[in-house]
Amino acid sequence: MIEKRIALELSQIRDYPPSDVEAYDLYPEFASLKKHYDRMLLALDLDSDNYNKSSWNPFVEFINKGCKVLVKPNLVHHHAPGGRLLPVVTNQAILMITLDYVFKALDNTGHVIVGDSSMQSADFVELIRKTGLERLRDYYKKKGMYFAIKDLRREAVIKDDYGHVYGRTQVNDVNQFIKVDLGAHSFFDSVRHKYCRFRVTDYDYSLMRKAQNRRNHIYLLHKDAMNADVIINVPKLKTHRKAGFSGAMKNLIGICGSKDGLPHHMAGSKRRGGDEYLYANCLRMLSGKIMDQCYRLSYWQGHTAMNNLLQDCASRICRILGNLAQRFGKRDDFEEGSWYGNDTIWRTICDVNRIAYFCDKDGQLSNKQQRVIFTVVDGIVSGDGEGPVAPRERPIGLLGAGFSTHLVDSALTAILGFVWERIPFLCASKQYEMNGEDASRVSGDVHSCEILLNGEKIAYSDLLKECCMHFEPPSGWKGFVESQ
Repeated sequence: MIEKRIALELSQIRDYPPSDVEAYDLYPEFASLKKHYDRMLLALDLDSDNYNKSSWNPFVEFINKGCKVLVKPNLVHHHAPGGRLLPVVTNQAILMITLDYVFKALDNTGHVIVGDSSMQSADFVELIRKTGLERLRDYYKKKGMYFAIKDLRREAVIKDDYGHVYGRTQVNDVNQFIKVDLGAHSFFDSVRHKYCRFRVTDYDYSLMRKAQNRRNHIYLLHKDAMNADVIINVPKLKTHRKAGFSGAMKNLIGICGSKDGLPHHMAGSKRRGGDEYLYANCLRMLSGKIMDQCYRLSYWQGHTAMNNLLQDCASRICRILGNLAQRFGKRDDFEEGSWYGNDTIWRTICDVNRIAYFCDKDGQLSNKQQRVIFTVVDGIVSGDGEGPVAPRERPIGLLGAGFSTHLVDSALTAILGFVWERIPFLCASKQYEMNGEDASRVSGDVHSCEILLNGEKIAYSDLLKECCMHFEPPSGWKGFVESQ
């Protein structure tokens, strides 16, 4: 097992096998997918002595018998524009191969959970139906192997058929979560004086202040994540309007059960101390305050005609204010922190990765790595443009794997055609990984670590030249993040 190596596989596979898991073994594309997956594991020197033998057990290198394993796919939402979920969520074919090796390593012991904290408006039951997770669970159950499917959210919002929010429903009891307060070790500590500006779209901002303030930087983590001995991180590769792109590091946000304490941007203009947009504009500021109050009231008012009218009126007023702002005064096209000047979400991403690697089961921060995090990237059908929920389909046939979320993501930037130094969460994570006592296991510079492409060593610079897929960045990142 080589922990400071990244393995990538680029194939001719441009789609996935059918949703009928019983037919996978009969489908040629599945055999090809598994071949590339296996070669990727071999490149990481996982049980390489037994490769191509029935006894090959690659995950036994880091999964012991009796371990608690959390498989963390990207299950962001049950709906995607155009109806195709392939560029939005992790595909079940990748999960099936992963689970095969998890169960083989555990050898009928331990505990396996597949879970994610989806968007607050996601219908999780519909999501696991559409992604085939139900069928996958039934398939393994027939073979005498069981995994639990968990919705890791604390709460979800309730919406009517017209999109009006009228409250929240409890998904998991509060006892299912661990509070982790990073305090001075949080990346928000240097901007704690701005806590009144911290926002996440569609949430009551007053709840944010209870989690993120001058003294505290609190995250609510699901116990299944904190109690896990191993997290198998299975992200979908796609662009992200606020973070630049979503891969290994961003996917770990889904172990947090409460998104109302996860800052995604800071209210106001960059010129006035926020990062929601660039230029100061009083009309845009007024629009933001109206929506703040609308989000806050809609959480608590219930399903009433007045609440619905309030939300409709607020949306119309904000559209009018936006048009006026464009005509009068200096205005940019950025909104909700969806641009390269976002100085917030990278802090959240880095905080959650720090917790995942270095916080123990009780939520106490340590200098030693507390659990293995192994990443398998699903990039067979990726997404560019306005990700993460409305990307354009990009079938590129990519798989990637490694033990460092930072190094995996850094290598992925070459495939995307992005400059990794212009992705804030990568610049910051390089520093914090190197500060940990056990950081040598997961950190390093992408230019000096080993990268294997289809089983052959390749330099990062050559990877960028030869394998760049020229992904279209989100509109707020165009002209800033591209390598050429």
